[in-house]
Amino acid sequence: MTLSSQNVIASLALRPSYVEAAEFMLSGFVVVMAVLTAMYLFMKLLGVIFADSSAKAAAAKAAAEAAKKAAKAPAAAPVAVAAAAPSGSCCPHLVAVIAAAAHTVLGSRVRIVSVQPASSEWGAEGRRQIFASKNVRG
Repeated sequence: MTLSSQNVIASLALRPSYVEAAEFMLSGFVVVMAVLTAMYLFMKLLGVIFADSSAKAAAAKAAAEAAKKAAKAPAAAPVAVAAAAPSGSCCPHLVAVIAAAAHTVLGSRVRIVSVQPASSEWGAEGRRQIFASKNVRG
């Protein structure tokens, strides 16, 4: 027995009951959640596959660079770095973050020499450009 589109349309109620409407919405919700879960699992699997291969390559490259640096420089002297922050109200957490960032970038012992406020010329220039770009209505 085949169902034609006319038979399907004829079998649908013009005013479905609340139970039929709830069943329809619940089945649609289940289908959407199943598709979203399948997509999530697929993306997670791709992430695991690619992260594993890229992590191994990055670790090998970092180990090679570290060995190369260790062979070239027998002992590195501390590097002085000037940071930008208010000197009077500087908290130790900010200095620690600046020192950690400098150590990560420079790869050696770092000593913070001074902490000074940054100039605000860049902010003023940005505001000037924004205001200059506006068209004046006449």
